[in-house]
Order: sequence, then C-alpha cells, then structure tokens
Amino acid sequence: MLAPTFVSLFLATGLVTGLPQPANELVEHERAATVPDSWHLVRPASHDDILTLRIAVKEHRKVDENHILARSDPKSALYGKYLGAEELNTLLAESTSTSARQASWDKVERWINQQNIPIVRDSARGFEIKLPADEAESLFAAKFSYYTSDGNDKPVARTEAYSIPSSLQDDIDFVYPTVHFFDASHSRPAESTLDRRQHFPTGPFDCSKYVCPINLTTKYNIDYIPETASASKLAVAGFIEQYANNEDWKEFISKYGLSDAAKQAPYEIIEINGGKNDQTKPQLEAQLDMEFTTAFTGPLNVTYTLVGGRPPAQDQPGNVPVPIEENGQEPYLEFLDHLLAQDEVPQVVSISYTDDEQAVPQSYANQVCDRFSYLALRGVSVLVASGDAGAQGTRFSSCKGPDGEPRFVPTFPASCPWVTTVGATAGWGGAAGFSSAGFSNYWPRPAWQEAAVAGYLANNTAVGVAEDAWFAWNKTGRAYPDLSLRGTDFLVINGGSPTPTKGTSASTPVVAAMVALLNDLRLKKGMPVLGFLNPILYRSDVAATFTDVTDGVINGCANAEHQQSAFQAAPGWDAASGWGEPDFAKLRKLLA
Repeated sequence: MLAPTFVSLFLATGLVTGLPQPANELVEHERAATVPDSWHLVRPASHDDILTLRIAVKEHRKVDENHILARSDPKSALYGKYLGAEELNTLLAESTSTSARQASWDKVERWINQQNIPIVRDSARGFEIKLPADEAESLFAAKFSYYTSDGNDKPVARTEAYSIPSSLQDDIDFVYPTVHFFDASHSRPAESTLDRRQHFPTGPFDCSKYVCPINLTTKYNIDYIPETASASKLAVAGFIEQYANNEDWKEFISKYGLSDAAKQAPYEIIEINGGKNDQTKPQLEAQLDMEFTTAFTGPLNVTYTLVGGRPPAQDQPGNVPVPIEENGQEPYLEFLDHLLAQDEVPQVVSISYTDDEQAVPQSYANQVCDRFSYLALRGVSVLVASGDAGAQGTRFSSCKGPDGEPRFVPTFPASCPWVTTVGATAGWGGAAGFSSAGFSNYWPRPAWQEAAVAGYLANNTAVGVAEDAWFAWNKTGRAYPDLSLRGTDFLVINGGSPTPTKGTSASTPVVAAMVALLNDLRLKKGMPVLGFLNPILYRSDVAATFTDVTDGVINGCANAEHQQSAFQAAPGWDAASGWGEPDFAKLRKLLA
C-alpha cells in the first residue's frame, strides 16, 4: 500500500488554501489556546444540562486609528475635541459596512431558525440561544464539560474547541461562553512571594512601616489636593463580587485621608448587570481601589461601578443577570458598553483586574480592546494593572503557549494598546519581580512606543532575555507596562481592621487618582482633559519627568529543564517598569 502524500492528506481534510467547502460543512472556528492550570475538570456535560450561548455577529466595522490618535495628540487640530455618546454612535455607524453587517445578521438568524432553535433574545451584538448540552455539541461539533476555577467553585460549561458552518465564517465573530477559560484575578500576588531585597514589615499597622496616602504624596510629589469639585470624574471597575464597604472606607478616610473632612466627597456606587454591593462582605480589592483613589481626589466625583455576574455576557438587555451556574469571569463588555452609553463619561477609569492574554480568545479580546479605543475618542484615560506573576501571567504557571511550547505569558487587558498599563515597584526602589510585564502576542507594537521600545531591545544586555530564549516572547508586540508606581506594603482598612497588601492593583488606583487631579487642574483652566495618555507619555519631554527605574528584574519562568528570568529594568523605557515612576509636580508643571 502506498503511503498518502502530504498533498493528498491536505486535500482529504479540505485544508488547501482556496479549496471550496460545502456551505453546511462545519469548520473549526475557535480553539482554546490552553486550559489554564487554575481551571479544573469536574464532569462532562449531559443532556440534562441546559446551556445559554450567545452568538456574536461580526460588526464589519473599521474605525480609522489615526482619527482616534489625532484627538490625543496636542499637535493636532482635533486634540481635545472629544465625542459625546451620540457623536460616537454616528462615527461608529459611518465606520460600519451596513450592508455587510445586515447580510451577516440575516444569515446567522436564518441559520439559527433552520436548526429549530428558539432565539431567547437579541441585542446589538447578536443572538442568545438556550439548548440542551448534547444539542449544542452537535450544533457546534463541540464537547462541553463542566469546570471549576480557583476562587470560583461554581461549575461552568466550557469546550476546548467549537465549529460553525463554513458559510458563516465571515458572519459569526464568536460564540460565548465556549473556549473562554478566563484566568481572571484582581491584580494582587500571593503574600508569600518575596522580591529581591524586599522584607515585609511587621506591626504596628500604621504609616511608619506601611504605605499610607501621606507617604505617597511625599514620594511622588503630589502637591495638589482639590478644595472644590470640578467636572473631573474617576470610575473604578468592580468585578467578581468585589464589594466596597462604606464603614471601612469612612474609617480609612478619617485616619489617612488627605482632604478636610468637610470637603471629602463620598464615592458613588453604580450597579449594572444585576450587580449588588453587599455591605456584609467587604473585599480587600474593592477597599484598596476606593480608599487609595478617594484619599487623593477629595471633593472630586468618584464612582465604583460594580458589574454583576461573572461572565462577559454577549447579551444583557435590561441588565438581566446571568445565573451563576452559567457565569465565567469579568464582564468587560458590559462595563465598557455602560460607560460608552453615558452622556457624561468619567474621564479616568481604573481597572485592577487581569487575565492571561492567551486565555481570552482573540475575537473577544479584539471587541474589548476596540471599546477601549472608543473610550479614547470620548476623552477617557484608562489605567490598567499589569498583573502580578511576572512573565508567568496572572498567576504562577508552567509558562506554556497555545501549542504547549515554553513561552512567557502576556496579560490582558494590559496588552491592549488603547490602555495605559501600570506596573509595580518594590519598597527598595526597583521594579517589583511580581509585576507582570512583557510583549503582547495579539497586538503589534503601536507607533507611539516604537522608538522607545526599539531603543531598549537594541541592547541585549539591558533586556536580559535573549531573542531565542528557551521561553519564547514576541519582540514585535505591544510592550508594557507604560509606567510604574510602588505596589508593596499598602495599608488598607478591610473588615474593620488594618490590612497590609500589595500588587499592581495597589499602584493603579493611585496613578488613576493622579490623572484625575491633572484633569481637575486643566478643567479649571479651561483646558481639555488629557484623554488617551500613551501618545503623551511617550513624548520625550513628558517621559523626562519620570523618575527612571534602572534596577530590578521581572520574575521569569522555570521547568525541570530550564530556568529563565524575565525582563530587566534599564535606563529609559524598559519592559520591567516602563518609563519609571511619575513625579506629579513635574507633570503638573508640564501638562496643567
């Protein structure tokens, strides 16, 4: 018998480029890059399991990136001319191929009806269907199973791959939740991890040994606390049942706040997608976010937007909560769509949550990142924590890529080019080893950081990681963090007690508060808010105001055969600390 040839095998499987396929033939649409170590198989799905799936129809939209950047470039005539909600909707409509979008919508709806599957509801993003697991497996050539994940013991249904009709490949963006093994966590490392030269202080729990707002005003020259409010607003994202406790916040502000008590504005709770702020279950992440933003903003408007439901559900008309047994992780799309719909959008957003980039299917990640770009059009600065497991992603892992290859793991949404990513420095002054950093595998390096990153990569000694290292990394990807701030030994009031904590989720809300203060100063002078920060941060005059961090190494990866540290801090921009730490007084002089 003759062995099949390479070409004949490809012909048999229909993989030759351009080879026509029957319109109803199922072809693999998405496959999970990896199942994170934090996810644990419980059991296969059965006929009695009812799945709710959301089919996202392709938007057929392309917004001109230069149009967005022009509004963030002080040299442009469009700088500061941000869009309102209606103006943004008009622009998005003009950037969408209406005929292609409608054709895709009709084709997907017709296909669903042909399968005799009732549509539960539809929204601007697509269709929601509900069906038994075995029917879903047949429909999508998938194998669903139930998993739990670290920090969430409620089993959820996922599949490692699914298929759709070949005739719909250009019409369906993604089906959710399927391959969405989000490794979500708020950015706070395990307290057992130690950085080089770092020692955790012991009691007393006060500002002599721990970081309080007053310590940060000295370290970062924060020489301005507002006396009165302006239109400057800051929103903090709250996901995965992170509840902010008002009494804890009041105690923190009374002890460590920087404003006169009569001028301190309470934060506002906004609950969307069925979120409820349970005052009986204070959570450390929520307290950290709210205490270390409002302590600096004083009378300015600060909101805690608590997004209910763990899933980034594709369809939530009327803010109908998704049952917990169908949930996943952070509902980014719900949060971002809520912000974009507001007539008066907060000009600064702080997000202290991360996933492994490869655990977020790129189709979904693209939709989230696109929405960050829409926020840029509206003049919003988005600050995102980089994560807290060094080059291992969001948690300590085996550092495996999509094909099981040894690879550094980027984090999301930190890797999105439309956010400003914040890393952490350690108490001794260098880059914190736990601070996630690196290069995206999804997005190429944007033009505004090309020169800075190229300069860093040109010096292999400074980078500390060879291009052909055992654990691979994408030297052409969007590089992060953009800047850093101390992320260790923060003192938080949680559950009525002072509690020390650390992480890039400590660094991020402080940077967000600084930006809100700069916006306040600018608004009171009749200037526009800063908007999308990165083109400004990478200007030479602005970058020069940062305190350069030239010491420290990001924690790398190891297995039985290899051990490899990650990126080193170096003069100028580096992939361990970005531009370094901000000096508020210098930024104020230059920008406000």
